[in-house]
Amino acid sequence: MTIRSGMTTLITRLRGMTNAGTADATVAGETYWSDEHLQDVLDAHRIDHNRTPLSPEPEWADGSLLYHDYYAPAGNFEEAASGTQYWRVEDGEGYVAGTATYSVDYARGVVRFAADTNGTAYYLRGRSYNLNGAAAAVWERKAGFYAAMYDVSTDNHRLNRSQLIKHCLAMAAEYEARGGIHSSRVVRTDLT
Repeated sequence: MTIRSGMTTLITRLRGMTNAGTADATVAGETYWSDEHLQDVLDAHRIDHNRTPLSPEPEWADGSLLYHDYYAPAGNFEEAASGTQYWRVEDGEGYVAGTATYSVDYARGVVRFAADTNGTAYYLRGRSYNLNGAAAAVWERKAGFYAAMYDVSTDNHRLNRSQLIKHCLAMAAEYEARGGIHSSRVVRTDLT
C-alpha cells in the first residue's frame, strides 16, 4: 500500500496524539507503526462527503457584502495533494473550482476563495477523519501489544510492565470520550 500524499499531515497529527513511533512493537514479523498502519487506522475512521453543501459566511467590507469563506460541516480533511477523487470543490452544476482559486484550512474545514463568489453555492467531495476515534484505536492496539508482557521483580528492582497496559487503556478512554464531530446529511425523498 502506498501513502496518499494528502494524508501526511493527518498521519503526523495522529502520530503525535498516540506517541506512535515507527518501531514500537513487532508482531508476527511486522514492525509497528509505519505510516501505512496509521493511514489504515485513519481510513477506518473516515467520513466520506459526496456533494456536501459548504456554508458561505458573508463579511462586510467597505459597505459591501462579500463572500470568501465557506465552511464544511467537519474538519480534519484529506488534502488535495491526494487527487481530485479525495478532495474537490464544485459549484451547483458540477464544475470543479480550481485549487488556484481558493485556499483551504483542512484542519478546520474552511475554504477561502481569493475573489468574491457572490454567494454562489459550492459543494464538497472529500474525506474527513475522526482523529479522536483513530487515536483511541491506536492506543487500544498498543495495549494489546503489551498484553504479553509481565511484571518482574528481582534484587530490589521492580518493573511493573502492566502499567503500560493501564496507561494505554486510559489514553484510549480519554480519546474515546472526546469522540469527535460526526456529521450526516439528511435528504428528503418525499419532495420532487
